[in-house]
Amino acid sequence: MMKKTKLINCIDSHTAGEPTRLVISGLPIIKGRNIKEKTDYFSKKLDNYRSILTGEPRGHAPMHAAIYIPSKSPEYDFGLILMSALGYLDMCGHALIGSVTSLLSNNIFMLKKSNQLIKISTCSGIISVKGNLKKNHIESITFTNQESFAIENEYKISVPNYGNISVNIAYGGLWYILVDSKNINTKIKKENLNKLIAAGKIIRDIVNSNLSKIKSKVKLPKKIPQTLFYEEINKQTGKNFVTSDELGFDRSPCGTGCCARLALMYYKGKIKKDNYYTQKSILNTSFKTKIVETSNNGRIIPEITGSAYVTSFNNIFVDPKDSIKNGFFLFS
Repeated sequence: MMKKTKLINCIDSHTAGEPTRLVISGLPIIKGRNIKEKTDYFSKKLDNYRSILTGEPRGHAPMHAAIYIPSKSPEYDFGLILMSALGYLDMCGHALIGSVTSLLSNNIFMLKKSNQLIKISTCSGIISVKGNLKKNHIESITFTNQESFAIENEYKISVPNYGNISVNIAYGGLWYILVDSKNINTKIKKENLNKLIAAGKIIRDIVNSNLSKIKSKVKLPKKIPQTLFYEEINKQTGKNFVTSDELGFDRSPCGTGCCARLALMYYKGKIKKDNYYTQKSILNTSFKTKIVETSNNGRIIPEITGSAYVTSFNNIFVDPKDSIKNGFFLFS
């Protein structure tokens, strides 16, 4: 019988194709008075667990993980520490949807009433979430995100093989470089996967190398890790494809990416408050999205609805004799 030192209990799910591993128990005590402090402690003292949970051989590049933190505060119902191969995430829409679905469908968190608003603490703030039930089945999850916005200018860059193209920068809980897929003459479909990934990297490298020169009223990050290609199908429907160096690409429409997309659409006058806009992925899975609040400074509060499905219940073992027991990441 294998001698083990660690046994981590998890529930795996996918949200519109993108995976989430929710940790229920088995981790050491995570110190901190709130989710930000607990995330900071985990990143400094327990980061090996991130690669155990998301890295190979137990995970893979797109795997995201969330740690369920029961609440001791009246201000929120529970907290989530969110992470991926990239590191720690202030917010992640698909992981939020997957985590809440796993918790509700397995009665780990119990609703007091069917339309109860759940308050979840993340590093980006407290997110309001609602489980949409049908015949006691979790049909979908709706969350209201924090403020999202597009910065003021459209930027022209010269891209090898594509010439001069326009890009935008927007924030939806994470930062994104947004590009109309028409600018690279490429439809968002599985047959164009490698072309989209390659173009996303080139564009990302060019923008990031010039990021310090971009004038903005908002402080920009030192690096924007993700490119979001979008494609308009009609006035009510579009497609998203998010790619990054480390994670490869998002299988879902991307929750925070959808928020950034709504912010850009609002900035360009292409969507109004309370108008639904369906955002599809490269797999044609979809999120239903809308703007629920706007402000005079052009910022929005977005709402995202999506479905997740439990795929497995995991007991993760860590064998002390395993030379790669803490997992690893290999990025091309």
